[in-house]
Amino acid sequence: MLHGSRDPPEPTTQLLIRNSARALILAEEIGEQVKDKTLSRAVSNFVADESDYVLAGYRNLVAEIALSCVPHRAERAEFLKSFGYDAPTPPALPLRPWLIVFALDFLLPLIPSALMFLVGQTPGLPIARLTAFAFVHAISQTVAITWALYPKIVSNFARPSLYSLPIASYVLCGLGSYLTGALILFVFRVYIPLPYPIILPTLLSSLSFLFMTVGMSVLIDLRLKSSSLDFEQGRVREGAVIALLMLASTLTFQAVMIYAGELQPTWISACFLVLSAGLGFVMGYYVPSAGAAYLQKARLHAPDRLQPGGVTDSLRRSHATWEHPSYAHPSLQA
Repeated sequence: MLHGSRDPPEPTTQLLIRNSARALILAEEIGEQVKDKTLSRAVSNFVADESDYVLAGYRNLVAEIALSCVPHRAERAEFLKSFGYDAPTPPALPLRPWLIVFALDFLLPLIPSALMFLVGQTPGLPIARLTAFAFVHAISQTVAITWALYPKIVSNFARPSLYSLPIASYVLCGLGSYLTGALILFVFRVYIPLPYPIILPTLLSSLSFLFMTVGMSVLIDLRLKSSSLDFEQGRVREGAVIALLMLASTLTFQAVMIYAGELQPTWISACFLVLSAGLGFVMGYYVPSAGAAYLQKARLHAPDRLQPGGVTDSLRRSHATWEHPSYAHPSLQA
């Protein structure tokens, strides 16, 4: 018997059979005196009520066995399926938001250099170092998306309530995103020399991580707060918001660098502004809706589903066919 299990179902089942038999014998003895179906309904209701208690005991036992003896999710689903149940499976974390952000941010500094080659100009950086910088910056931007999504997955602190948005989480996650991105860029600049200062460009470039984290967090929370399941609606508006934030970040970087005398305004600067807005629009079009869709699905799988009571409740709501399994589960074989 499993540790923590309730009363064994077998004696309860025997008691159900005895009580049902007694009820049927009693029904046969007095059946001739009752002309309608009142007695039959009473016996049927009695057996149904007693069976519900026994069925709940067996469901608890199946749930405890699944959690105690079957460690992996896929094997647990197969084990429950052998009893005729459809096992509840939490949704998988989508990788599309991270892949989209990484790919687009990686292309952002490379496209102007490719345009310079097309017009016969030489980029200011060697292609190897420019590619390395693009790669590191894309990693930092991906970390910024993680700051926007992951706190909402693991904690209610970063999720909206019915009446307000989690303003404190925007401050903490935005600051964490900024510091993390700045640290990654600073380490890269220390080990990979570039013909630019280290401190000022790093601090200014990290603003894009802050804007990305806070902007994505707000858009995802607005979707969660609305409780709408139409994840196609509002994508253009969200794309425009992220485009404006990316444009503001790039414009701030260029304005400060030009004011400090570290950058000269050229057509490449204008190209960066257009590209940052365009790529920001694509990010905003896909990422908030994908993140909100995952969080809405995950909301249906509360953490207590990992407890025996949660699994038992899932079994209670499913429709079992109760087919006899053709083999014993490997983890239960003695």
